[in-house]
Amino acid sequence: MAVSLPPAMSMGGSSQGDWASDFDAFQPSGGLPGAPPTVDTLQKSQVMARQPESTMEELEAEMKLLNWHKLANEAALKAALIRTKKLRKMDKSPPSKSLQDKAAWMQQVIEEEQRKPLQVSKDFIQKYETDERKEEERLDAEVQRHIDVLRKLRGKVKERDDLRKRKELYREAKSQVMVEKQAALARNGPGSSGGGSMGMGGSRTDTGSRMRSVGGGEGGGGGRQVQGTLTTVINSLDKLVDLEKRITTLENDSLYDRIQSTSAGDSRAAAQTMPARGA
Repeated sequence: MAVSLPPAMSMGGSSQGDWASDFDAFQPSGGLPGAPPTVDTLQKSQVMARQPESTMEELEAEMKLLNWHKLANEAALKAALIRTKKLRKMDKSPPSKSLQDKAAWMQQVIEEEQRKPLQVSKDFIQKYETDERKEEERLDAEVQRHIDVLRKLRGKVKERDDLRKRKELYREAKSQVMVEKQAALARNGPGSSGGGSMGMGGSRTDTGSRMRSVGGGEGGGGGRQVQGTLTTVINSLDKLVDLEKRITTLENDSLYDRIQSTSAGDSRAAAQTMPARGA
């Protein structure tokens, strides 16, 4: 094969850039008998080989391709049906173990978040302390109000009880006086009824001197008997009054009052210490 060298290579004194450019520009001659085929010739031969020889061959190729796609689709459908059957047979309820693990993990996350300190400002802390102090003061005032209400109720109950006792004593004394009056009238006869009634009125309204004067106005031993009876009644009433005073004194100095005063003192001391602690 005869290859003609570029003139730049035959010249010894030429530079490297000249012969490189000439080598890139060199094209082998395709018309020589022993020359290899060029790139264009090979591409053209491949294109011609790809073209079908006839229409029947082209149709056969298309049929083969369609058959292959059909088989592929059938295989995909079979796989989908098998997978669907398997999914239907599987238990749809989730496993309890995974749920327990998830619940434990969530509980752990919550505990970790709760253990973290809150990032709050100084103003928030002061406001929180102020609100807590106000709430404590409100509770103390409410407790004190309840104590006052209970004390008032106790006083009213005590007054009502005292009034009931006085009414009972009055009724007893009245019934006793009436019985003694009837007995005195029965002993002295009907003539001494006026003097007896006057003596009873004096015993209810005034002291023993008036009663003695009323009794002295009557004559004989009947007046002395009435006077003695009225004196006994007055003494009984005095004893009842003394007894009532003693009962009142004992109730005022009872254990309940001591406990109540102690609790009230403790609540007042706590109310005084709370503002000092808040300050």
